Amino acid sequence: MELLKEFQDVINRKQFRKIISEAQAMRFQSLVLSKLKEVTITTNVELSRDAKDNYLLALAIDAEADYLVTGDDDLRVLERIGKTKIVRMGEFVEAL
Repeated sequence: MELLKEFQDVINRKQFRKIISEAQAMRFQSLVLSKLKEVTITTNVELSRDAKDNYLLALAIDAEADYLVTGDDDLRVLERIGKTKIVRMGEFVEAL
């Protein structure tokens, strides 16, 4: 649930109101929430320059994620963790 809280905090930041409306953010959240599945993190990762982000890398591995979508350069610099490609939202949209 740590990731869900972070997601909700980020999507509701003022800087995103320049890009998407509050209604769009709420709709996106409802779409995402309907697709979530709980993943137990068992992998220990210590690769990020920012230690508080290591749980995202471990989650990507344990969830067998294809993509980790982030604007965080501390994560993006890694480019990949296991089979998970670390990309910005624009790169993710292009890949879809």
